[in-house]
Amino acid sequence: MILRSAKSAGVKRLIVTHPLLDPQFTSMSLEQLRAATELGAFIELTGGAVIRDGEPKKRALEAVRTIGARYFSSAATQGSDDVRITPTRWRSQRKHFAHPASPSPTSQ
Repeated sequence: MILRSAKSAGVKRLIVTHPLLDPQFTSMSLEQLRAATELGAFIELTGGAVIRDGEPKKRALEAVRTIGARYFSSAATQGSDDVRITPTRWRSQRKHFAHPASPSPTSQ
């Protein structure tokens, strides 16, 4: 995993962006995401991944719930004009990230 190499090279801040895109891009498994957080990485999801219904949303929410919300952040958009992440839309989805008792990846 490139994150191990980065950590060995002295990189202090690790962010994994767009890890749940389709397989032709960066489709990381839950195990890979957990390993990334154990190395100290934060996982960035696009706002579109949690706003739109469908498989991407299911995968994103499963990852957040399984690994723990404290390891995730969200980018504002998905880079396309068809997704407008307004404060109201974001607040409506925020409940999915509200898991204060999320276990740490090493305790599972």
